[in-house]
Amino acid sequence: MKQTKKVIYPICLMALFTLIITICSVNAAPVAPNTTTTNDTVLELSTDKEAYRTGDIIQLTIKIGGSSTVDIYMTATFPDGAFASYTATMMPDSANSIIPLIKGIPLSTINGTYTLPIPVVPLFPEGTSEIWFVFVKAGRNPMVLENWLADSMVYLTVDQNENIEPLFDLESKTLTAALGEIGTIKITFGDATNEDGTVSGEVTGSINITRLNGETLELQLTGQYSYFDKDLTIYLEGDENFSVELKLTFNDDGTLTGSYETGDGKSGDINFTIPK
Repeated sequence: MKQTKKVIYPICLMALFTLIITICSVNAAPVAPNTTTTNDTVLELSTDKEAYRTGDIIQLTIKIGGSSTVDIYMTATFPDGAFASYTATMMPDSANSIIPLIKGIPLSTINGTYTLPIPVVPLFPEGTSEIWFVFVKAGRNPMVLENWLADSMVYLTVDQNENIEPLFDLESKTLTAALGEIGTIKITFGDATNEDGTVSGEVTGSINITRLNGETLELQLTGQYSYFDKDLTIYLEGDENFSVELKLTFNDDGTLTGSYETGDGKSGDINFTIPK
């Protein structure tokens, strides 16, 4: 565990600590340095992607196994060289030392695989950071490599460039779906702009409304759309004082699901299939 300059970065990995502290709170009593250890220790960190964008949620997976009793250390190195070692108080240490996140925890009480959702913003700056976990023999000096039982590190790369490519391309596509019992709505997406990963543009559309007397009326609609990551919002208005707002989510199967609410208070669920 290389010790570099001690600059504390303003960051709190709340989601990560919440799990570690929860699973370690049962048997977190200090253990003497002569505690017996074995070579069956497992510690593996992994992430769901190689790079992340502003607004992404990092899925950090931690695999833990073994029967030894250990001290757990967590450190972070940031793109500017800043370094932090974290404690069970969820705060980086302020002294010029490396101190444990959890002391004297039997691994047999926390064996398993855990996936933690961690938001990119405001936790990680642009660039590549390193997150380290190290299992050290309980009560031993972490600066002596012979005392390490297992270690694992992941790179977290964040690209917050304004020209990030959007996850989905809706330009010139037309979507059609039933807007509850109101009628059938058709939406066509126009040209879009991309600013800091937020895609926005204009939409045109129409809705066929069946009146109580059986007459079918087609209303022409105009409006705007915007989406960031997988969340899409569309607002349309037209003749007869009609307006509707749709809040949708992109799904991996090529569908959009969500809800709508009209200007006169009607609401419900709505589903679209995105044409290829």
